[in-house]
Amino acid sequence: SRSRNLSEGAAPYRSFFDSALSVVQTDLAGRILDCNPRLATMLLAGQEDIKARKFASLVADPWRAKEEEARAEVLKNGVTEEYEIELKKADGAMISVFAKKWLQIDRHGEAQGIWMVVRDNTNEEQSDDAVYQHAISLLEKQLRYQSVSANAPVGILTIDKSARIDSTNPAIESAIPNSNAPF
Repeated sequence: SRSRNLSEGAAPYRSFFDSALSVVQTDLAGRILDCNPRLATMLLAGQEDIKARKFASLVADPWRAKEEEARAEVLKNGVTEEYEIELKKADGAMISVFAKKWLQIDRHGEAQGIWMVVRDNTNEEQSDDAVYQHAISLLEKQLRYQSVSANAPVGILTIDKSARIDSTNPAIESAIPNSNAPF
């Protein structure tokens, strides 16, 4: 059923951030809000050091224009094609990566930030291609779920394994008059 498919969209996303891929979340201005340990390892830096920066500051100078084009593309279209850039490691070395971005939409359909997946563009990382494609598929499903849920005329809620409400959409929130509801 349609509602079952929608609720299935949220669960796989929880493990996406902890996956074997390098993941970055930024606000709309490009300030890094979060990153996973894989990105920190790739850049030979601490997660807190990375989170104190704008993503553009991690991009090697010759690639800044390409990164700005990708930022404009995600703001306009909601997603980018995969593109190549070089990032600066903490030791000053450069690393060639492939990146792809998605616009993060809140439950009211408003842009809130940007998700990005970054993968090393070296031969050692090519074996991760199947993992990368699977993770990309999960992220795209989650973003589609968020969009459908936010705009659905019916109430939708997801429940975690402990039977607690995990997320709701605006339609169900407006249907429940108790302002002290647990969501």
